[in-house]
Amino acid sequence: MSSFSNAAVGDGDVEALPNCGFAAVRISRNIVEKMDLELRAQTAECVMDTFGISVNTWVKIKRGEPIRRSVGHRLVARLKCNRL
Repeated sequence: MSSFSNAAVGDGDVEALPNCGFAAVRISRNIVEKMDLELRAQTAECVMDTFGISVNTWVKIKRGEPIRRSVGHRLVARLKCNRL
């Protein structure tokens, strides 16, 4: 069973970063840790198959760096839908 099954992804899981130079968000540490538990391998193929994001985006997320707002919101929606 997935570590996301008992916890819904909410609005607090994406932090808006208004002074970043582009529309950016940061994914909460709690969600990143749960995502990391779901990942079988740190490969481009595994990251794309598991979360639908590039390995470059995954590295940014893990480092706590900003990602594009559209990518962040799409990822959170996917996590909610799939109950990862």
